[in-house]
Amino acid sequence: MYGIRPIISLITCSTADPNPLSISMVLPLLLFTHVILCLATPSPPPAFKACIESALEQKWHLYAFPNDIRYLLFRVTDVHAYNLDLPYLPAAVVYPRTAGGVAKVVKCAGDHGIGVQARSGGHGYRNYCLGGADGALVVDMKNMKHFQYNSDDTTATFGAGNRLGDLTRELDSVGRSAAYGVVSDVGTGGHLTIGGLGPLSRQLGAGLDQIISAQAVLANGTIVTTSLESHPDLFFAIRGAAASFALVTEFTIRTVPAPEVVSFTYNVTIAKDIVDLAPTWKAWQDYVSDPDLSRLFACTFTLASNVLILEGTYYGSRSDFDTLDIESIFAPAKDAGLQIKSDIVVTAANALQQAALSFFGRIPTHFYAKSLKFTNNTLLTLDQVIGMFQYISAKPKGSLVWFIIWDLTGGAVSDPDPTSTAYWHRDALFWQQSYIVDLTAIREVNQVSKDFLIGLNARVRELEPRINESAYPGYVDDQLEDPQRAYWGGNVERLREIKRVYDPGMLLETRRALNRWSSSRCQGVVHVDILLRSRLLDDCLRDYAQRIPSSCVDSCNACNQTCFTVVTKPSSCMMVLTKFSLPAFPIPWEWQARVKLEQARHIVASTEFSAFALQLSEALCTYGGEQGHNIVAGEARHGAQERSEAEIMTAFPSD
Repeated sequence: MYGIRPIISLITCSTADPNPLSISMVLPLLLFTHVILCLATPSPPPAFKACIESALEQKWHLYAFPNDIRYLLFRVTDVHAYNLDLPYLPAAVVYPRTAGGVAKVVKCAGDHGIGVQARSGGHGYRNYCLGGADGALVVDMKNMKHFQYNSDDTTATFGAGNRLGDLTRELDSVGRSAAYGVVSDVGTGGHLTIGGLGPLSRQLGAGLDQIISAQAVLANGTIVTTSLESHPDLFFAIRGAAASFALVTEFTIRTVPAPEVVSFTYNVTIAKDIVDLAPTWKAWQDYVSDPDLSRLFACTFTLASNVLILEGTYYGSRSDFDTLDIESIFAPAKDAGLQIKSDIVVTAANALQQAALSFFGRIPTHFYAKSLKFTNNTLLTLDQVIGMFQYISAKPKGSLVWFIIWDLTGGAVSDPDPTSTAYWHRDALFWQQSYIVDLTAIREVNQVSKDFLIGLNARVRELEPRINESAYPGYVDDQLEDPQRAYWGGNVERLREIKRVYDPGMLLETRRALNRWSSSRCQGVVHVDILLRSRLLDDCLRDYAQRIPSSCVDSCNACNQTCFTVVTKPSSCMMVLTKFSLPAFPIPWEWQARVKLEQARHIVASTEFSAFALQLSEALCTYGGEQGHNIVAGEARHGAQERSEAEIMTAFPSD
């Protein structure tokens, strides 16, 4: 989505040192620091490193590992987390130049049980572009920035390493435009495959609707071209949920002549109480819900601290724009004596897009975000709007920087059937996007701030019960009760079927997709392949121990899959202590969280454990140090043995 352009000033200070350290003193200190950090940093398996280096022809600038000589810069130059609340550490970051290079590194990851995540712009709200957990292979597309305009059919073909600003400049040079967002630093690879909403979307459709074909690398390393005619099932999936199905390396999209555009901004300053703005918000909702509203009109309505901002574009002449009577939205504000300022500019469409720069486009920081969908069937009455603004006014924010955006969609975005692509939310009239930001860069967003946003969504849904948990898939939210349904609605079953075809080993799973495409509804257990491929043991144990009641484990008896439990020792390797086929004796998840590795002197296993433990020793326990590796490998050599339920209980004490 194209959002707003808030201006947030960051003040940086530098102090000259009157007695700077000499080079001879600094270098040993840096070397010592590097050695200490490397010793404390998990190392990817040597065979995996060798495979990556070979795949990229030993060109050191095309790959980086967390414990090599570049470690001191790794988090800044290679990881550069977007949301500083979630500092994940990948097993490697690679920068292939071609689809063939992408295929080779994906094959390396698959051969060594390491999860894979593509990164185009790196603007994932929960840092899923880093894998969403430690230990993933991040395939950065920045070297794949080729572009070609095809004058014969007015399409454009370009690499997934292009960002929206790059695409805009290239299209502008040939007098063309396309439907996508305006935040120039956002990558095309993620934006166009998750939704891709922007000011032209009401006229032309979502960004993903512009895709004619795409080149993609599958989980098995195969390179395919997907379209309505070739791999149509995959083409369905990548238009709305690509990250779990393939790594898109190239797009071909439709373009249109760059139109004239009128850009407009109206600012309403709040005199006393935010609640005073409720009638103006209601007037805006009435305006944008008019079925006769021109599709040439696009806008966002933003509440930030003490100001309400309406900004947007009209793709047409100034004289036609003047007939829209936008100022009628502000009649309630004028009646209330609020101050209103306006700014209207006629410019070229691409120039406007290129000039747009959002706070979330460039500056990594600590932030938290939520989204909520409004449709024509869930519009708010004035009393409900007042209730929403009363909540916003009364609740503590926990931060000086917070804002809420209501982003108009509909129009051409709503024309396709919701089952025509993986993007389900064709009925959305506008999206509510709420944000809390901590600009200190030294701490996570506090719980008060998170509670404010969580409570806002809850309050709106309480006021209008027909509003469900639907969420825009580009604004990832790890607090959703049912993220599958929230993001992909009625397309979930079809996506699960496609997943089984194109990524049966779950190689492309990240923290976002934990248990996502499993047909099981049992949340107390995790599928074997997800853990082996994605290194999600730490996150799994921490999150589920806190949130999943033991009753969920009991429900696993209805699942037709293999279950197992995990246990951890802090700062050491994760180990599987039990693996057994259903029906299984359910071990409450809370017990598992309290068990330490040193409490488990014998691995409790089924007859299948021997080979499985050997896999774990290579795929997982290298990360936990030699001791953890030897424990698992030694138990595997000792051989599997049957254990009774009583012995299982002994291995998992309740105190």
